[in-house]
Amino acid sequence: MADRYLILCNGELIGTSGLESRDAGMGTAMGRFTPTAAYERVRPVFRIFAKAQRDTGPVDERAIANYYRSRDALTLVLENEDGVTIPTTVVHIADFTVEIDETACEIEVHISDPSFFREGNAE
Repeated sequence: MADRYLILCNGELIGTSGLESRDAGMGTAMGRFTPTAAYERVRPVFRIFAKAQRDTGPVDERAIANYYRSRDALTLVLENEDGVTIPTTVVHIADFTVEIDETACEIEVHISDPSFFREGNAE
């Protein structure tokens, strides 16, 4: 398993993650997201999701739908350290840096290639 994965938006590195937690049955990998300076250009999209969450009452469904549209338009790509693209269906960054603290930023990716989850995978 690689130590670091790269998250790119239109070919530009916006952050990295170790994808420390994996669920092969769900086809997901998650971990701390470490943004680069380039992340600031797309941060507003991910902040839509955080702002739509509420401490009490229902989630703002209209804002969530807007988030999904905006996020999917970003053309996010996950790569391993060797620059090999890992096929994904979703790349979601939960950016709660305003609500919690500057480290409250995680990534969840839905991996479409089951071989990513095999024991000893050197992705």
